[in-house]
Amino acid sequence: MSQSKSLLLQILEEVGKTNNYEIENLDEISGYLMKVIDIKSNKSFITSAGDCCAYPLNSATSYGLSKDKTHTINILRRANLRTPQGDYFFLTDKYSAVRGNGKTLLDSQDYANSLGYPLIVKPNKGSLGKDIALVNNDVQLEKALLKVKESEPLARIEEFIAGDEMRIFVFDDKIQFSYLRTRPKLTGNGIATIGELLAKINNNLYLSGNSSIAEDDAWLLNSLKSKNLSLNSVLKQGQTIEYTVRANLHGGGEVEEFIFEPPQEIQDIAIQATKLLNLRIAGIDIILPKGIADPKNYYILEINGNPWISSLYNSPHRNKVYELWADVCNKYFGPC
Repeated sequence: MSQSKSLLLQILEEVGKTNNYEIENLDEISGYLMKVIDIKSNKSFITSAGDCCAYPLNSATSYGLSKDKTHTINILRRANLRTPQGDYFFLTDKYSAVRGNGKTLLDSQDYANSLGYPLIVKPNKGSLGKDIALVNNDVQLEKALLKVKESEPLARIEEFIAGDEMRIFVFDDKIQFSYLRTRPKLTGNGIATIGELLAKINNNLYLSGNSSIAEDDAWLLNSLKSKNLSLNSVLKQGQTIEYTVRANLHGGGEVEEFIFEPPQEIQDIAIQATKLLNLRIAGIDIILPKGIADPKNYYILEINGNPWISSLYNSPHRNKVYELWADVCNKYFGPC
């Protein structure tokens, strides 16, 4: 039987070596389920690299709220924190007997036209950037909503805001690190067509559990048009083109720059947002229309109650990952 170790298991094993913790792999096939035991006190917790929250310091209620984008947005707006204009819509009749009237799929087009294109469509409870799409017209809107409908009954329609995207990692009212991220790009090799490069990207997305990028994706079509290219065009060696609006790292986005001390305005916003959901650990995603030089001009896109740190792990700052997880464990176990 082959054994696999998830990145979380590898991190915790390394942390355990220097902190007197025993790490027990509870799923030898995937390495996604593990038990952390404090040898001194014999206290323990079970965690997972799967769909649950890996951080034992976050409550189930707070994590559940963060997974629901509409709940999160409503909480932020009541605290007068800035979020993109947008609303939610039911895509099926499921739960219609126990919900209010309106906000159906039929209402979505009128709302979109009142807001004005371009717009962003996203699943209400999606993660990893799955099924997030830019739409420029009613036809693309309907297609994007029907795509979301395949996996869940509720979608959000929001205004598209251009700018620099930033992730801020908060732990117990302190900013541990942040980074600017860029949208993923196809990189030419002088041989493969753009369509062939996209097919390879989509295969990798499928194998990692993410959603694929359609050949008529609005962001891709905009990129192609701006450079007078088509899916049959061959990019020169090293030539690049953006192919999706989603800058999520799991979907191919990249870290542009780590920032360990972002502007104080951004720190204050991120800490306040984290506290509103009673989270101890969170990843706050914001967009800055005029860049980091104007931190007061911000919009909070989402709050992630289970922020992964593979980007930091794969950087020269890997020791920071071990320090963070050691702190998580120490605070969970407390004094002996």
